[in-house]
Amino acid sequence: MDARLTPREDSRSVLLGPAQDPPQSPSPGNLQAARQDSKHRTAQDAGGPPAPPQRKPANKTRRLMRRRVLHVLLLSDLDQVNASRVASVLCVSPSTLRRRLRAEGISYQQLLDQVRRYRCEKTLAQRWLPGKCLAGKLGFSQPNSFYRAFGRWTGMTYTQYKRRQRQGSAGTAQRLY
Repeated sequence: MDARLTPREDSRSVLLGPAQDPPQSPSPGNLQAARQDSKHRTAQDAGGPPAPPQRKPANKTRRLMRRRVLHVLLLSDLDQVNASRVASVLCVSPSTLRRRLRAEGISYQQLLDQVRRYRCEKTLAQRWLPGKCLAGKLGFSQPNSFYRAFGRWTGMTYTQYKRRQRQGSAGTAQRLY
C-alpha cells in the first residue's frame, strides 16, 4: 500500500480513518421529519422517552464571553469605549453582559483594567510617553487616575518605572488570554 496521500485524503482523514462520503443532510422541508424520526429511533433503542437536547457546558459559554469582551476592548479606542458600547457590539444588553461576566467571576471594569495595563506596558516598551498623553490614550479621564492605576499595576510610581526601564529591567506586557 502506498504511504502517499491521495488528493481526496487530507490530514483529518489520516487522523480519523479512511475518507467516507459525508451523510446527506435532509432538505429543509424534511428537517422536521428527520428530527421526529431521530427522536423515535432513540426512544425505541433505549426503551424510554426521548433524551432531552444536549446543551453546551456553561463554562465554555462564560469563557467565550470574557474572551469576546477582551477582543472587543483590544480592538477598540479606549478613550471612546464603555460597557454599553461593548454590549452593543456583542449583541447583548448591558445588564446581560454584566450578568454573564459576574457568573464568570469577573467584571467589565476588571477586563478594561487588564486591557489598559496591557496597552500601557506595550506602549512603554516601544517608546516613552508622558503620563498625561498615555492617560488619554488609555481612556482615563484624569491623569491622576492613570497614575493611581499605574501604581496598582506595577507597585511603583511612573517615575520609578521610567528609571527602571532606562536601566533595562522593566517587565514585559502580560498575556491576556
